[in-house]
Amino acid sequence: MKIKYYNFVIALFVFISIALFYCGNHACANDVPDNEYIKKVDVLFQEWNKPDSPGCVVAIIKDGRIFYKHAYGMADLEHNIPLTTTSVFDVGSMSKQFTAFAIALLEQQGKLSVNDDIRKYIPELPDYGKPITIRQMIYHTSGLRDYDTLMRLAGYNMQNDTPDDDILSIIARQKKLNFMPGDEHLYSNTGYFLFSILVKRLTDMSLRQFADENIFKPLGMKNTHYHDDHTVLVKERAMAYDALKDAKYRIEMSLLDDVGDGGVYTTVEDLYLWDQNFYNNKLAGGNEFIERIVARGILANGDKIDYAYGLGIMDYKGLHTQVHGGAWMGYRSFMVRFPEQKFSVAVLANVDSVNTFGLVYQVADIFLADQFKEEPRKPASKVKPVKISQKLLQEKTGTYRNTTTGNFWQLEAKKGKLLVTTTTGVSFTFVPVSKTEFQSVNAHYRMKASFEQKDNKNIMHVSLEDEVYYEFEPVVLVNPVPEELTHYTGEYFSEELQVKYTVLFKDNTLFLSVKYDPEQLPLQPTLQDEFTVSGLIFKFQRNNSNHITGFSLDTGKVKEIVFKRL
Repeated sequence: MKIKYYNFVIALFVFISIALFYCGNHACANDVPDNEYIKKVDVLFQEWNKPDSPGCVVAIIKDGRIFYKHAYGMADLEHNIPLTTTSVFDVGSMSKQFTAFAIALLEQQGKLSVNDDIRKYIPELPDYGKPITIRQMIYHTSGLRDYDTLMRLAGYNMQNDTPDDDILSIIARQKKLNFMPGDEHLYSNTGYFLFSILVKRLTDMSLRQFADENIFKPLGMKNTHYHDDHTVLVKERAMAYDALKDAKYRIEMSLLDDVGDGGVYTTVEDLYLWDQNFYNNKLAGGNEFIERIVARGILANGDKIDYAYGLGIMDYKGLHTQVHGGAWMGYRSFMVRFPEQKFSVAVLANVDSVNTFGLVYQVADIFLADQFKEEPRKPASKVKPVKISQKLLQEKTGTYRNTTTGNFWQLEAKKGKLLVTTTTGVSFTFVPVSKTEFQSVNAHYRMKASFEQKDNKNIMHVSLEDEVYYEFEPVVLVNPVPEELTHYTGEYFSEELQVKYTVLFKDNTLFLSVKYDPEQLPLQPTLQDEFTVSGLIFKFQRNNSNHITGFSLDTGKVKEIVFKRL
């Protein structure tokens, strides 16, 4: 009798163990959704569902529970460790929502006001003639230049550990803003990095300690923390990889200990706990507090922006969403919440070739198709091109300049398609879907382009994933003769970056040489006295005698960095 009892206990233990193991990587038996939905989700991720590839983890949250969770691919290729739904990822800029929440908690505790001038707490920052408020930093309307870009331009390798003081120093040396505070919205990591300094000065705790005590532990997020010490061990950490050609990979990790704008390590299961707090806030202030967190920012002119406290606020196919993603080294992340449908999708990846942005919306397309006001988006591979005349196609060729970023696109007609080459070195193809509309078929993100005549110009409008919109205007590029190019040579120094750039002339080409980078980069002439390379735009200045005296440098998130000729 005892033997039978022991056998029963052992069998029950084995059954429970198997069930628990299975549920750690899949939806449990009682929670298995419709098989057709799951098959469609698994097809989306099948590219990474193999033992010789990094991959990603997905969690689908519906009506207060994890509806489906699954891991695809490997967490560690060197040690043959597969990803699981408890694997820990660096979520990059997705961290901003936790940082903004921490600042809101400090205001709730009476330790600051988001209307305070940031110089009240960080007086090292310059006085730009108009206060920069904490609120403006939260909404990316401060005008502060992006510190990550500044550090790279100054020669810092952002994969290595960089002291907070070095970052604060370069921010404090900036003599200008990208724009006056409150006038525009431009994503910048600087404000959120400065929040880590602010928290430390106000609470005598690091942002990691403050978030642990006030956010992560109260919500039960046991596997989440700000990774402000690269020497600390992280159990079940997924290594990050850079995808190379021929299905090969190399490790792409960082030793950077600076946090605020990034640095949160977490899992999809912990993100579920975070997600649920937006419906039933357990931390402070109840639902009224959450309403403040998800409220869109407002510019000085009264226009609303699509950004709240570390969250993008926008509509997707007619449904309200709250979103944010991240990209740091080989890690990629994205999470979307449809609050009215109580539906969310989180995708965390450990290789830079995974388009987490697109994947979360493709998952949403599967589950919410009957609630959208538009048809679910079709994968680029299923786009049906139409034939248009060579004359219509040729009319759209030429060079176009992004009126927002200043970057150039070269469009060339070939075999009924438009081949696009950008100044950042990216190439892709637009196929016609009508006489005036085109869609990308081999770009990293889904893009649409349309053309219209405006002031006798062929203006191109481009949408990125139906969320970000740009206008491109046609321009005529210059082609300076070699003698003209020699006028730009010399050494140039930036006080704000404390770095020297050299412009060289050889083989009838201008080259940019920077001390910290052994590679000499060819400067491509674009407009009069303007050159570009790798997304950098150089605008040279002349004095009354027509001599070159310096240049300003634009990179998108950093505008008009001044270099003077030595």
